[in-house]
Amino acid sequence: ELRPDVILTEESWDRFRSYAQRVRALTYGPDYITGSGSISTGLILRTLAAHPEGRFLPHLRDLRWYFDDHGLSDLNVLAFCSPSLQRMQLRIDAFPFPVTAVKRLLSSLTSSLKDLKSFKFAADATLKEAAELERPLINLIRNQPGLQELELRGSIPNSDLVVELCQVVPRLHTFNGELYDFTREEFLATLAVIAQGWPSLRCIGIVYGQETEDVFDGADIEALLQLSDLEDVKIWLDCPLKLKISDIQHMGQAWRQLKSLILSYKQPGIPLSRLITFANSFLSLELLFATFDWDSEPPSAMDVPCRFASLRILTILGAEAIINIDMLRIAEFLSMICGPRVKIRVSRFGLDSLDLFDVDEAWSSPYDEG
Repeated sequence: ELRPDVILTEESWDRFRSYAQRVRALTYGPDYITGSGSISTGLILRTLAAHPEGRFLPHLRDLRWYFDDHGLSDLNVLAFCSPSLQRMQLRIDAFPFPVTAVKRLLSSLTSSLKDLKSFKFAADATLKEAAELERPLINLIRNQPGLQELELRGSIPNSDLVVELCQVVPRLHTFNGELYDFTREEFLATLAVIAQGWPSLRCIGIVYGQETEDVFDGADIEALLQLSDLEDVKIWLDCPLKLKISDIQHMGQAWRQLKSLILSYKQPGIPLSRLITFANSFLSLELLFATFDWDSEPPSAMDVPCRFASLRILTILGAEAIINIDMLRIAEFLSMICGPRVKIRVSRFGLDSLDLFDVDEAWSSPYDEG
């Protein structure tokens, strides 16, 4: 921040403009997220006054803006919305949730942005508040005809929103969405809508945050097998998932180009021996992250008929209660099924749903290993 009495010379502005021409990405938010200081509305107004032609970062392509409880100003964000902007990420963690201000912000962005390729929106909103954001959110997304990547956290109140999104951006390549407070039937219906509405998806991430005693199985994610171009699949369930050998085989047959697979769910997990089926079924798989059942003894190393062809990283979840397990046998099995080039990580705990969509951070997050 500059004091109001500080005078900036034309020479100072010239240096600023020279630097501004080179800025391609900007992240702004509270210190605990970005480590940066605050950009006040007053400072932005002074900068805009010196640039009557409009945006002062003319070649900005990537903007990440985080709001907390210190107020929401669409002026601050709009000042950085250059016509060249291609990627935008908005995260709003304010409490109480400023639904009126967020609606105004989304409406302002609709008239300012025309060429986004990626839009990520996270809102710590209730279902009622998310429903109020539905129309301005759809209008903003409709205004981006070239949109390829869409991520929505805390802002999907029902499957109707997904139905309309499929109509306004039919050529989406990547979709990540949190489906909280959906019934099992609503969740399955939404998966079917996604599969039918976005047949060319290459990457999908789904969080099902409804805690339930139900046990899901392969049939519950069968709708996604229609997406034959998928290269990256991330599924987080707040319930157990049982996958039979035939389920894994069907997934491999449907997703022949798959390179990354994350399956995080409650115990009991998949028997370790099913890694053989994964190796046989996914020849292009490079990253595998899944919850496994440590009570199931794997076959001996001599009985492993194959190994992964392309795997680079294997992260095994569900090791919180390792008791009376033959770790030497498990180590020999993993060595044989993976080969020497695969990095193997073992975690006591599951993957946090907040990490699911950021796959690079997911691999590097501080899980306990052993």
